[in-house]
Amino acid sequence: MNAEKKVFNKLFEGEEKVELSTQKVELKNLNVLKAKSRWLSEWVRTGNTIAKEYERLSKRRKSLLNNLQEAFQEYGSDIRETEKALNNLGIKDTPKEVIDAKNLLKEVAKAANALKL
Repeated sequence: MNAEKKVFNKLFEGEEKVELSTQKVELKNLNVLKAKSRWLSEWVRTGNTIAKEYERLSKRRKSLLNNLQEAFQEYGSDIRETEKALNNLGIKDTPKEVIDAKNLLKEVAKAANALKL
């Protein structure tokens, strides 16, 4: 009976309860780590997807700007050639089409500069 009493005393000592409480805290911490780990892993996947999309859009933007620059230069050259031809023909009044073309060229320049930022 003495041995049985010692066993019960050991089972119900406060120290054992503290140890169980500590284990609960450790399990809680592990659950918190698992939950945050899932969230961070999802964030990494999302971040990688966004980075790839940004890179793709950045390459597309660069390509479009190069195409725009070529078209812009050609259009400006076309305007100058038209003005030269009109001048050679002795036409002094600038046609509305040439004025509109020059205005459009200015708008394109503004839009292209905004895209380069």
